[in-house]
Amino acid sequence: MVSIRKRSKKVMKTNKKTLGKSIEERPEYINDRSEFGRLGD
Repeated sequence: MVSIRKRSKKVMKTNKKTLGKSIEERPEYINDRSEFGRLGD
């Protein structure tokens, strides 16, 4: 017999924005994805 685990509800962290800039605040050219790589630049 296989026991069924209860799924825990995922809680959204409210302090996520304090870690860094949000995606909405990124420059528009990043969303263009015309350049390949250059993650640290």
